[in-house]
Amino acid sequence: MVSIQATASFAASSASDSVRPLRPGSTGAELFLRTARGPSDFTGGDGTYSIPLGGDRTAWIFGDSFVGGVQRDGSRSNDPHTFVRNSLVLQDGADFRMVTGTEDGVPVDVARVPRMRENRDGSLPDEWYWPGHGTTSPAGDQLLVFMNRFSHPVDRAAGSTWDWKYRGTDLATIDARTGATTTIDRLIDGGDVLWGAAVLDRPDHTYVYGASDGSAHVARAPRGNLSDVASWEFWAGDAWSPDAKRSAALGPLVSNQFSAVDAKDGGVLLLSQIGFDQNIRAWHAPSPEGAFSGGGIVATIPKQIRQRHVYNTVAHPQFASAAGDLLVSYNVGGMDFMADHTSYRPGFLTIKASKLPGGGAAGPDTPNTGTAVPTRTAVAPAVS
Repeated sequence: MVSIQATASFAASSASDSVRPLRPGSTGAELFLRTARGPSDFTGGDGTYSIPLGGDRTAWIFGDSFVGGVQRDGSRSNDPHTFVRNSLVLQDGADFRMVTGTEDGVPVDVARVPRMRENRDGSLPDEWYWPGHGTTSPAGDQLLVFMNRFSHPVDRAAGSTWDWKYRGTDLATIDARTGATTTIDRLIDGGDVLWGAAVLDRPDHTYVYGASDGSAHVARAPRGNLSDVASWEFWAGDAWSPDAKRSAALGPLVSNQFSAVDAKDGGVLLLSQIGFDQNIRAWHAPSPEGAFSGGGIVATIPKQIRQRHVYNTVAHPQFASAAGDLLVSYNVGGMDFMADHTSYRPGFLTIKASKLPGGGAAGPDTPNTGTAVPTRTAVAPAVS
């Protein structure tokens, strides 16, 4: 039997292990950096999307994740039950609860491809979800998280780990209090665009960004109607179209995970790394569909130790300062992720508003009316 439940909390336990709620303008350095040794603690993951839930509450969304399993020497356990393909961490002030599913008493993914629940004999090709971004329901009691379906080919070579294939995009509805996945709606099968890479809410529509061969795309759905893909429209370069095949590249070069953020001037910021480049770039447009300009470097991720690499920067605008400074995270990986549990955890930095186009990021207390004021489109020079 499969159930979805929150595992044990891991609030701050000592002065040297402090975890404080993030406030606007925070650097984010205090998040996810403590040494968690409990069997149900979050001990690593990538993706690092976030959805604000109001007040000090935030849902953090992770892809491949480690659950506990940290040994006394700081290494991770080889127990396969400590690894899941997607998870949540629900933050309420200084309290953090990792959420996974459970099956036969061991952790499993929060969201599982429905048909894989019957794949106990391994007769079907392995298929799983890596999460994208999302939003909340109009009432705020549910998370709506895009889930991208991937699988390995049936005839994959022994020992191969990089031969996964994108199969489509679904939408998971998750209880915002408990983390329980209540429904999964099938949205899009196949295609070249990974939808849900970034999500931006405006008064009348939710804008859903996708990535294809390093280029950004955008679609929109009426607010509160994300699960009805028949209501979606896709930006075709000069107009909105109901035909997904007409979706046109917006111009910015992006990774498979990036961010769309309201700018203080009413426009939109896109932020992304490109591959494993340590530079974070930003583009600006007067409206969610463009036209985007810029692409200059607005921050550089610090050099990592032991040849660790950084990838897939995403922004967390609910923590933007009143001045427009923007908190971003980046994933940190490396071949030492099993030997050293401090690897494969997110890092954080704050980009100053003065480095961002559009006057910086619009914070949580600056609702966007959807009326763009395209007064500033040039991107600031690189951070020294």
